[in-house]
Amino acid sequence: MKTIEGYFSCTYNIDKKSNSDKKKLITIFSTENVFERTAGLLKFPPLNLNQGLLINKCNSIHTFGIKYSLDIVYLSRHLKVIKVVENIKPTRMSLCFGAKHTLEMLTGEVNRLGIKKGMTLNFGKY
Repeated sequence: MKTIEGYFSCTYNIDKKSNSDKKKLITIFSTENVFERTAGLLKFPPLNLNQGLLINKCNSIHTFGIKYSLDIVYLSRHLKVIKVVENIKPTRMSLCFGAKHTLEMLTGEVNRLGIKKGMTLNFGKY
């Protein structure tokens, strides 16, 4: 476990819930309070491959102040993928009614990990 500016990080699996039982290893940084949710990636070092920021209690994001494009995954309370927005550029906004959590990753990660609308993500400890 590694702490970075108030965020905790753990290694998780993403289970694609498909015919393949392969699991992809990524590191998730998760917000724990309103200050971390509000700051999001603005107070966080730039994401690398195999990393994501899970913003709890969040159904909208903006990329003002972010200098790189992102893939956004909107999740239900049960971590079911409700909406996927790929390659959202800086200075943009995105919203998903009904989402309870938002997962932000570098552009291309959604495709690489095979994340699609309707699947359920499994953040079980590796």
